[in-house]
Amino acid sequence: MLCSVGSLITLPRLVFSNPSQAVLTNQLRELEKDGLVNRKVYREVPPRVEYSLTGLGQSFIPVITHMGEWGRDYLLGKSLEEQLR
Repeated sequence: MLCSVGSLITLPRLVFSNPSQAVLTNQLRELEKDGLVNRKVYREVPPRVEYSLTGLGQSFIPVITHMGEWGRDYLLGKSLEEQLR
């Protein structure tokens, strides 16, 4: 799940099944290439990178929200069906 604060996003590590740093970096770079996120590099020690949603990325939030709701409803419905058997 992405957490949004204004146009900044944070990626809680709990949500992922412990992806390696390389996998996470590759996914973020793909999102940047596709125009969904901006990447800002701070030249400091230790190095820091900040990602924010672009307008296109923000327009995708309702889609992700509905997919999450559908998934939750599907799993809850499936669970209820199993209990009724």
